[in-house]
Amino acid sequence: MYNFLYSIFIYILESITITILIKSLHNIEFKTISKRIVPCLLGNAVAATVLNSICPTPANLILGILVSLFIYACLFQISFIDTFYAFAISYSFVIFFQLIVISLLPPSVMSVSSIYVEVGGNLLMIIFFGLLCKKVALHPLLKNNSWGMLIKLIFSCNYIIQYANIIHSKLSPEDSIRLMPMYILFAVILLIICLSIIRQYEAYRKLQIQLDDYKTYQPVLAELIDHVRERQHEFDNQLLSIRSLPLVHKDYESLSYAINNNTAAIMHNLQTTTLIRINLKLVAAFLFSKTRQAANENKHLNITIKNNIIQTAMPEYELIEVLGILIDNAIEAIDYDESVSIYLDSTNNQVTITVINKGPELSNELRSQFFQKGYSTKSITSAKSKRGFGLSRLKRLVDTYNGTIMLNNSESAGETLIRFDVVI
Repeated sequence: MYNFLYSIFIYILESITITILIKSLHNIEFKTISKRIVPCLLGNAVAATVLNSICPTPANLILGILVSLFIYACLFQISFIDTFYAFAISYSFVIFFQLIVISLLPPSVMSVSSIYVEVGGNLLMIIFFGLLCKKVALHPLLKNNSWGMLIKLIFSCNYIIQYANIIHSKLSPEDSIRLMPMYILFAVILLIICLSIIRQYEAYRKLQIQLDDYKTYQPVLAELIDHVRERQHEFDNQLLSIRSLPLVHKDYESLSYAINNNTAAIMHNLQTTTLIRINLKLVAAFLFSKTRQAANENKHLNITIKNNIIQTAMPEYELIEVLGILIDNAIEAIDYDESVSIYLDSTNNQVTITVINKGPELSNELRSQFFQKGYSTKSITSAKSKRGFGLSRLKRLVDTYNGTIMLNNSESAGETLIRFDVVI
């Protein structure tokens, strides 16, 4: 009976450590699990004692892990697979900590009393990981990106190998030591497989994003083509009107004035037709959709294409994201009937994006805030905006491809303008 209660107590201590780590990995508040934590930890300790200590057969050891995963999934209200990833990472941390403590303790201490060492080690582990989770955010380890997936796979493989070794050591301690090199080799092979899976996953993800962008902007590109065709007749009529101007205006000054007025209107209408000449058709469709969006908000988006052949190391879908962040912030920063000017150029296999719009005067404080999460060019009083989260994302994207971002002020008609120059 004493051994049974002692085993339950030890498993409760270990469960507290695992709970602290899983809670931090999923960034879960304690108050959301406070009502379930006592019965779940007690139930887990009893199940683990019965299955792992009293009847330590391979089937019971595996069943014990499944029961623990189920209990943690109920405790934190997360999916079974997310519970497994978090449990694998937590268990790996615990084993690593235990190995460090054991290696630091002298043999004389280990032989004094295994009970004191075991209880003291678990209490020390609870204190250490409790303080660690308060100071360090662990939830980024489980992000749904390629690095997060790699971390999940590595720790999962490590946990499976560790637990397989534990099961084998309980059945045959001598063989488990002899087969340790095989376990290490197996771990290396699994790691290589995981890296290969991650690379394939990342390539698939990029292709999927490109396909999604194509599905999104292909109808817009078709609309742009139809728009150009519709304007063709209008352009023909405008050219005919220009040809007839000398018949109406006999003096040079009035003729020059009339030609300038007519050509200015034509050039403004030609803005959208120049987009179709861009070699990146999804970018062209995206810019066309933004001109429509601005028009629907009674704002003006003036786009100048200096080079139709856009070359950059950045994939087209990420270039669209960069343009979207810059344009959305600029449109949000201006009022009704105001304009945003965009210039697109490409030299030396780099694209240069210039966006000019009405904005605040840039002090050193504002410059330091611009690429923080939550900041927007809207104004100082309404700086916390959902668009502001894109500016920090913009900087990360540009830095990934060793690009540059320049931020300056200029003046026009007595108004302060803000200018973004992005080179990627």
